[in-house]
Amino acid sequence: MSDQHPSPHDLLPLTPAVLHILLALADGEKHGYTIMKAVETHSEGQTRMGPGTLYGTLKRLLTTRLVQESDERPDPSLDDQRRRYYSLTSFGQRVLNEEVERLGRLVQAARRTPHWAACRPQGVPHDHPGCREVRRRIPLPNAVVSGRAPRRVWSAHAPGIPGLLP
Repeated sequence: MSDQHPSPHDLLPLTPAVLHILLALADGEKHGYTIMKAVETHSEGQTRMGPGTLYGTLKRLLTTRLVQESDERPDPSLDDQRRRYYSLTSFGQRVLNEEVERLGRLVQAARRTPHWAACRPQGVPHDHPGCREVRRRIPLPNAVVSGRAPRRVWSAHAPGIPGLLP
């Protein structure tokens, strides 16, 4: 790959696995197990990323220079020397910022739609006449991130990302 980075827009939208890993690394460098735990914490237990998904995605992120392997290691007496630590590059941070902005615009657009206004989860009965898709069960995207068989996560409302829509 050349030293020239593509535009962050060229890499959007990010897959759920990439987004979760970049978010986990946004507050500093981490090793693989810590990234998996951060993903689980940020998703409030909704997403559990397996090692196959994590390390396959990290390999692609290293290739596209969104993350880098850290040269600095903790004191060997305090840490396992086999652990590899990863951090966001400045390009990775720009891509993450662009994706968060894109998702924010998507959520704002969803909130402006008449369907969303009629189907707001706060106290609206599920048989509300304005809600066209109440009875249709739609799997949420976080079920596909796991390295093992996906858990079924359902919503009676439009698909969304946990924590972004009220």
